[in-house]
Amino acid sequence: MRKFERFIVLVVFVLIVNVVKSQVFVFSDYPELKSQFDQASIVMLGEIDHNDQASMLEKVELVKYLHDSLGFDILAFESSIYDMARVNELTDRSLKEALYSGIFPIWHHTQSMDSLINALKSRNFTLAGFDNQICSGGEDICLEMTGDLEQFLVKNKIRYDKRTIESLAREIHSFNVGSYTISEEFDPLLLSKITSLAASIKSTASTKSKFWYQNLVSIHGLFFDHYYNKISEKNNSTFKPADSNLRDSLMASNVMYLLGEFPGSKIICWGATYHFANNIQQLALPNNDLSKAKPMGYFLKPGLGDEIKIIGFTDLGKTASNDELLENVNLFKNEKALYNFPRGSKGKSSFIKYAPYPEGDWSEVLDLGIVINSKASIKLPGKIVSQAGPGDESSPVPYALIQIEGTTQGSVANERGVFELIIPPGFSDRKIVFSSLGYETMFLSASEIKSEIILFEKADLLDEVVITPKQNDPVQIVRELSNNRIKSAPKNPLVMTMYNYQEEINSRSKESRIRESALEYYYENRLKENELKISNILNYRSSTKNAPINSWPFAPHNADFQQGFTFTIDQTFKKLQIDSIYVYEKDKSLNVIEYTHLKPSLKTSGFGSASGWTGRIVYNPETMTMQSHYKELHFKKNENYGLFHISFRVEYFDYQEYVFPRLLITNYQFKNEDGSVRDGMERIMITNIELENAKKPTDRIWEFENAPSRKEFWKHFNTIPISDK
Repeated sequence: MRKFERFIVLVVFVLIVNVVKSQVFVFSDYPELKSQFDQASIVMLGEIDHNDQASMLEKVELVKYLHDSLGFDILAFESSIYDMARVNELTDRSLKEALYSGIFPIWHHTQSMDSLINALKSRNFTLAGFDNQICSGGEDICLEMTGDLEQFLVKNKIRYDKRTIESLAREIHSFNVGSYTISEEFDPLLLSKITSLAASIKSTASTKSKFWYQNLVSIHGLFFDHYYNKISEKNNSTFKPADSNLRDSLMASNVMYLLGEFPGSKIICWGATYHFANNIQQLALPNNDLSKAKPMGYFLKPGLGDEIKIIGFTDLGKTASNDELLENVNLFKNEKALYNFPRGSKGKSSFIKYAPYPEGDWSEVLDLGIVINSKASIKLPGKIVSQAGPGDESSPVPYALIQIEGTTQGSVANERGVFELIIPPGFSDRKIVFSSLGYETMFLSASEIKSEIILFEKADLLDEVVITPKQNDPVQIVRELSNNRIKSAPKNPLVMTMYNYQEEINSRSKESRIRESALEYYYENRLKENELKISNILNYRSSTKNAPINSWPFAPHNADFQQGFTFTIDQTFKKLQIDSIYVYEKDKSLNVIEYTHLKPSLKTSGFGSASGWTGRIVYNPETMTMQSHYKELHFKKNENYGLFHISFRVEYFDYQEYVFPRLLITNYQFKNEDGSVRDGMERIMITNIELENAKKPTDRIWEFENAPSRKEFWKHFNTIPISDK
C-alpha cells in the first residue's frame, strides 16, 4: 500500500459558488489546465446525475487528455469491484459487450458511453470498479462470484462452511434477479460468517487474497445496510444523505485498495458527484439533513491532506439559478470555464442537483469546478468589406451594424470592418442583418456567413425619394421629426420599468464582465431643466465583482429616452448634412434619412476628440414620427487610451396617444491604458409604463451591490412585452 503522502486524489464534481470570491478561467483545451492535473495520481470524475449526457461527454474529453498526456491508465467505475475485475478477462467479447457486463445499466447505450468506448479502443486502459454494490452489470457474471470464491478457498486450503457459500450465493442471486435487495430468508448470522471468512482470507499469502478480502468486506457492508438500515425500503422522501455513509466509506476503502493493487499506475474514477464530496456536512440544509453526511471525500481527504483537490462538471444548459454565477457565464462552443474556490468562499451551488444547494464554505467541499454549456452560443467572426465592382480590391466598411433579425442581439464592426457576433441558443435559424450608411442591407443565414461579407453601395437612393412639397428641405424634415418626438412625449408624471444588460470583454484577458439590472424611473416635469428623476433599482446581478457599475443607463437614457435628438441634432442643425433619403427596403410605407454631423464640439478628457457623427432615421412620412434612430460617433484615436467608437440604436413604438422608446442598444470600444481593448455592449428595454397614478418611489437607490437578487424575478423579466391598452 502506498503512503498517503504519495497520492493526490482529484475528486471531480460540480459547483457554482459566490462569484465575488470565485476565480474564473475560460478555456478551450485541457492542456491549458495541465498544472491542475500533472501531479495527480487519482482523478475522480463526478456527474450530477447518471443521465447528464452533456457533462459526461465532457468527462470523456478529460479522460482522453489524462491518458494521452499525463499517463493515467486505470479507469474505475462506480460499479461492482468484482464485476469490473472480470470485465478485463472477457477477451472473447467486444469491448462494449464486456464493459456493459460490468457497469450499471443506466449508462448502457448512451451517447457518452459510446463516445467513451470509442476512446478506450485506441488506448491502453485497465478497467476496474470501486462500488461495494454487487451485480452492477445485470448479467450472469456476479452469479459466478461464489463459484470463483470457492475455487480460491479450495486452492489456498482455506477452511470454510459450505452453507455460508450457499447463503452468499442465494443473496447474490436475490440482487441479480432485479429486486436489488437481500432475500426474505436473509439470516443476520451470515454477516458474522462473512467476517470470519474474510479474516481467514486476509491471513493467506496469496496474490488474490487482497481482492477477495476487499470483496467480502464490501458485501458485508452492503448486506448490513440492507438488513439494519433498510436501504431498499426507503424512497426519495425518506432517504437521507447520511444513509449513504456506510456505502461511501466502503467505496473509499475500495479506492485505497485499487491504489495498492496497481502500483505505479494513475487511476481515473467515474461516478456520482455526491459520493466524491468532502466536508459536506458543514453546509446548512433547512432540515439539517447534511449534518451527519459523510461522502467518500470525508474518509479520503483527512489522510491525504492538502494533496486532495476536488473538481466538478456542470452544464449551464440545465440550470437557471441566479443565486449562482451560472447564468452570467458567457461560454462559447468548445469552451469551458474553470473555477477556483479559495478558502472561506461561501455561496450556493448546483453541484449535486441542478438547483442551488445550501450555503456554506464550498472550499471545504471542493477546490475546482469545470462548467460547460450544452446550449452554447455560436461565435461568428468576420470582416465587412465593399467592392466597386467584380474583381476589384475590397476595402473595409468601418462601424457597420450586425444584428440578429427580430432581436436586440447584435454587434458593431470596428474601424477595420472586423466584427464578432454571438448568436445565443435558439437563434441559429434567424437571418443576420448587415447594414451601414450608403450600402445595401444584406440578410444572411449563419451558415452563409464567410470570413468576408461584401456590402454594395446604394446606386439609386435619390430616385426613390418620397417627399411632399411642403417638406422639400431634408434638414426641415429632421427638425420636424425632432419636434414631433418631443410633442408626443407625456408631460405628466410617469413611471418606466426597464431591463438593463451590460457586457464588457477585454481583448487581452478575454474576461467577460456582465451586469443585469431592473430599474424603475419616476419622472416629474419631464423635458424641463428642473426635471425630477428618481431611480429605483428593483433587482441586480453581475458576473464578477469588477462588472461595470457606473452611471449607465442614465447617460444614454438622457440622450434618447428623455430628450429625443438633443444630444446629436437639435442644437446643431447648422452642422447637419443630409446624405440621402430613400424608401425603407423592408416597409415601403417608411422612409430613411441618412445624415452626417460634421465636426461636433465634443472633446472629453481621456476619451479623445470626436471626428463626426453619422446616423440613420427611419420615419413615417404620413405622420412624421420616428420608428428608429441609429447613430454612431467616431473618435480620433488616442495613442494612450480613450474611446474609439460608440453607437446608439433606438426603436420607438406608439403607446396609447404617446410615442415611447422601446429599446436602446449601445455599443462602444475603449482602449485601456495597458493597451488592451475593451468592447462593451448595453441593452435597455422598457418592460412597463405607468401613465396614471404614477407614484413617487419612497427610496432612491443607487447602490447596485445592495439590490436584491431573486430567481423568480429574473425568470421572464427580460421578455415581458408591454401590453397596449
